[in-house]
Amino acid sequence: MKNLFLGLFAVAAFSLTSCKDECKDVNCENGGTCDAGVCTCPTGYEGDLCETESRAKIVASYAVNENCSQTGAANYTVSITKSSSDVTKVLVSPFGGYTGATGVCTYTGTSLTFDSVSGTGLVFSGFSGTVSSNGGTISASYTVTAGTASETCTGTWTKQ
Repeated sequence: MKNLFLGLFAVAAFSLTSCKDECKDVNCENGGTCDAGVCTCPTGYEGDLCETESRAKIVASYAVNENCSQTGAANYTVSITKSSSDVTKVLVSPFGGYTGATGVCTYTGTSLTFDSVSGTGLVFSGFSGTVSSNGGTISASYTVTAGTASETCTGTWTKQ
């Protein structure tokens, strides 16, 4: 009888521990969801509890070393700031080093893609950037057109 009681007790104890809610004490932030004790973060957030905006790692000033097909080498500084409209959007200014030009880009962890540029009569197209894992460098390229003349520029942006 004693062995039967110990066996039933062991089964009951195992059943109680295996039903434990692993998400009970996990508070995923910013709309994250918990599954088996691990948060799955929505687009634009990262971290164990989805507590960090992903774009925060690239918000900074960058020294740009660029080479353009018509005008040659150029060095200038751009600032990347948060856009208030969407957690995946950032503003790049001065875009292409052109005074008054502000670019709106989408950041998705390893890439920066072009949405639009305002503040200048130039037409920008084909902007794409590859972001290093820590956000310290961005390899970028784009085409700028003024009237009938256009040139393609490629460069490296290094966080200052």
